[in-house]
Amino acid sequence: MNARPNFNDEFSKARAALAYLDLADRDIWVKAAMALKSEFGDSAKEMWLEASANCSNFKQSSAESTWKSVKAGGGVSLGTLYHFAKQNGFDIASFHPPVISSAEIHARRRQREEADARANEQRQLTAEAAARQAQRDWDSSEPISANHPYVVKKGIKPFGARQYDVDVILAIKDVDGTIHSHQRIAPSGDKRYLAGGTKTGHFVNVGNEITIATDEILIAEGWATCASIFEAVGGCVVAALDAPNLGPVVKVLRSRYPQAKIVLCGDDDYGTEGNPGFTAAEKIWRSVNNVTMCMPEFSNRPDVSNETLVHKSFVDFNDLARADGIEQVRLCLNREYVCPAETTESNDDAPIAAVMSVEEMIQNFVFIGDGSFVANINKPNKPVSFSNFRQLTAASYTMKGKKQLLHADEWLKHEQRRTVMTLTFRPGHSIFTEDPHGNTAVNTWRPITRGPATVHVTPFLEHVKYLFGEYADKFLDWLAHIEQKPGELPHYGWLHIARETGTGRNWIASVLSRLWKGYFAANVDLGALLESQFNGALAGKLMAQVDEIREGGSDSVGPKFKCRVSAK
Repeated sequence: MNARPNFNDEFSKARAALAYLDLADRDIWVKAAMALKSEFGDSAKEMWLEASANCSNFKQSSAESTWKSVKAGGGVSLGTLYHFAKQNGFDIASFHPPVISSAEIHARRRQREEADARANEQRQLTAEAAARQAQRDWDSSEPISANHPYVVKKGIKPFGARQYDVDVILAIKDVDGTIHSHQRIAPSGDKRYLAGGTKTGHFVNVGNEITIATDEILIAEGWATCASIFEAVGGCVVAALDAPNLGPVVKVLRSRYPQAKIVLCGDDDYGTEGNPGFTAAEKIWRSVNNVTMCMPEFSNRPDVSNETLVHKSFVDFNDLARADGIEQVRLCLNREYVCPAETTESNDDAPIAAVMSVEEMIQNFVFIGDGSFVANINKPNKPVSFSNFRQLTAASYTMKGKKQLLHADEWLKHEQRRTVMTLTFRPGHSIFTEDPHGNTAVNTWRPITRGPATVHVTPFLEHVKYLFGEYADKFLDWLAHIEQKPGELPHYGWLHIARETGTGRNWIASVLSRLWKGYFAANVDLGALLESQFNGALAGKLMAQVDEIREGGSDSVGPKFKCRVSAK
């Protein structure tokens, strides 16, 4: 009989489980990285890279980039890793991990570091050569014809572009204006980047030149999208070229131009699982100071079941311009300038303005004693440390003789400054309230302002009827309860069982995510959530949509799920 192995720490247990994962599956590969990073931080990087290297599709540069980009947490823990491993036969009781000496561990680490250094050096040389080639190609390009097939197809004026042979060519530059790569678009619409060129954090300038005096920068994904935006409202408009590059572009522009408001003009990939365009833009909006977000709003776009139209014609602001006209683009952009992505009582787009009087600070900010943070009362879910608040408002001061008195310091000393102990999420309660432990708190929940309907709701009601049949009214009552009594948990949730795919369940979820923007947790990994001790994915949410639960799943998840849904 085999003895149970003595895993002296969780690290060796995770290493053993990792050997059972199909890391050629990108989703599993990325979630394994997230799980390991959540538990062990960068100390698990070597373990993950070694396991990844056994895959036929392994690329060192891609793996390095992926590890760097994944974030710890987000509902993915070691429970997720063990869940996948168990499905492939991982059994702790019968597995005996090999003993690795300290010398061998150090040798492996040294080999990895040397390989990393060589790879970094080669990437740098390749990128420099590509940048030189990109500059030569740009210099030899010609003014683009307004009759270029792609320009005509998109119905745009070719702002910021030139023509290279028969292709549209776009210069991809850094914040200093140096060209690092280019994108070429064929008359057919096929797009390709210069091999070896770097794109991360770089962008295509479609509008006016950005200067230190610029007060607003609009950022979208594609060039045609940006061309329509620039035609509608002018100003400084840049193309990040895809959703993953939105974050890096925002980061470099925020660092260089801290006073400028950044407007994210997101793609609404409502027909794609997870809506990557909206998801990327909303994530940035929540995490970066002085950023607003706007999305295209179509007068009549097709149901998600019409995949051809969804994916090709009703996604971005260029699609909006062609479907409803440039004036509708202008209206959407102007509307979002007033109302940020999460519609609440607040009219402030930015949590922290650079210039404020002491009285304005007293009126709009609160000091959080638990950790010495500062939060905007109207947008408290983005608190900053007092030292950061002091730095961000350094332009706010009064001169007393030759001495400069920072308003942040004067606010901190002021007897009328408001102070609480912590933040809390308490739907249905006032701005100043108490947390579950009785501590004074600022409530991060805000009631959602509803206006008159501007589109017909009949398609939504008909689809609810199609999905839920005789239970449609009860489902709508359930939604009404969440809307009208957000602080009171309903007595039940919804488990929708379908015998086939393609019935439009994700479309319903996308509508609900818009109705409760900011308070809706999409694509929750139920298996990982039940295995984990943490529920961060549900923090500050009124509603959650879980990924599909397939019949015959994990032995451990099933009982836990049944226990949760049948609990008294």
